[in-house]
Amino acid sequence: MKVVKIILAVLAALWALAYIPKLIYGMTHMGDPLAISRMAGSVIGMVLASAISIILFKSSRGKS
Repeated sequence: MKVVKIILAVLAALWALAYIPKLIYGMTHMGDPLAISRMAGSVIGMVLASAISIILFKSSRGKS
């Protein structure tokens, strides 16, 4: 079970990194009326994926 949690945690960390290009795209296209909402969605996605990754890593280190 620890291996599965670690694999899922790594995937969640990669998911968080996948939002970086979307965030950069939103910053470079500030004239777009939806740019702020896209950037906010990217930040929320990164925070959520990072939290999932941290929770899975911490739970994989616990006693089983």
